[in-house]
Amino acid sequence: MIDIALMQSCLDGDEVKPFVRDYGMVIVDECHHVSSVTFERVLKGVTARYVYGLTATPIRKDYHQPIIFMQCGSIRFSADAAGLMAQQGFHRYFIPRFTSFRPLTEDKQNISSLYQSLVDDEVRNNLIVDDVCKAVDAGRIPMVLTSRTAHVEILSQMLHDRGKDVILLTGSGTAKEKKTALHQLRIAPVENRLVVVATGKYVGEGFDYPRLDTLFLALPISWKGLLAQYAGRLHREYPGKEDVRIYDYIDLHHPVYDSMYKRRLKGYASIGYKVADVSSPALFDSLPDLDLSSSEGQIFNGKTFFVLFCKDLLAAKHSIIISSPKLYHVQQNQFTDMLKNLLVNGINIIVLSKQSDEQTDYLKSLGVTVNTNKTLSHSCAIIDSSIVWYGGIHLLGFSTEEDNIIKLSDNARLAAELIEALMDKK
Repeated sequence: MIDIALMQSCLDGDEVKPFVRDYGMVIVDECHHVSSVTFERVLKGVTARYVYGLTATPIRKDYHQPIIFMQCGSIRFSADAAGLMAQQGFHRYFIPRFTSFRPLTEDKQNISSLYQSLVDDEVRNNLIVDDVCKAVDAGRIPMVLTSRTAHVEILSQMLHDRGKDVILLTGSGTAKEKKTALHQLRIAPVENRLVVVATGKYVGEGFDYPRLDTLFLALPISWKGLLAQYAGRLHREYPGKEDVRIYDYIDLHHPVYDSMYKRRLKGYASIGYKVADVSSPALFDSLPDLDLSSSEGQIFNGKTFFVLFCKDLLAAKHSIIISSPKLYHVQQNQFTDMLKNLLVNGINIIVLSKQSDEQTDYLKSLGVTVNTNKTLSHSCAIIDSSIVWYGGIHLLGFSTEEDNIIKLSDNARLAAELIEALMDKK
């Protein structure tokens, strides 16, 4: 006999019901919740010989995962992204969409105020809605995710005004309204080109709509576990699904959002996504539906980027700008040796860093222009005002396989935006 039970049904007030002790095997779905006081109380009452846990996010943002391992045991099996992709038969693409957003004030703001600034930004919202409309017109089934109900309402109204069929899913409203929205989603004919606009919490665990193939992250997130959960909404198999795409809106002019982007980049790499390297105008302005293939760009780590980055440096024609907040033994760094030769060949080289010490003095002695600023956050390189490397790798510092970076070619607009952001730090 197999019983399926809700955690709440195992409790009588603060006491665990006696029947919990009668099972020989317990399987805990979404076991990352075990670290909550109530859920842990139930598991403490379990006397089964076998206890299994299932989750896509065993590492918690609050670092309480030891409680999970205490109650469910250590990780015995993990499905890797490459294996899942081979089974599923569709490709995964991350499409960076860089914005020119800047807060209205330079005063320090808390994260809530910063998010509200994004919600209220008309230019940014228009960019998102334009992208969504083009995806729908191309036959894709997108979901727009944001953390603010007000943002859901703004984007939904803009999409309605463009004549799109929108289904709202938020935590607000009555239970009947939520049930009606989900019912509309389930009964929608296949030929209907609808758009789901939702808050992230609402479409987390348990939400299942296999037709979805495109995700728009309308507000930034940082935790890779949450990114994996959201991306998982796209990873359901469905007839005719050839690829899934996540449009990521990167607000590079603010250090908080830049930091969040670096964390997301790790998340994309961990779940097998490739970056769609599209042309410069497309990254900021009108973007037609993309004709992508499995040969799209790699998300590099601190080891795999080296060879191609060296090749780009050596091919520089007139200028190199490297922003490396941290420096590490630049006197022995292989990149520094390349910079020496490039300087001899007349290449203009600028290095930006948070540090001001003997390492920056050494770079200056070579003829490198060095700008230092303690608030510098961007890790990037701009070659010939066109080729951009941008991510979380300190290019003249120490890097590991846990760090990531992407390369975007022929992106003069992105290069100009990054240069402007960097020069603002002078």
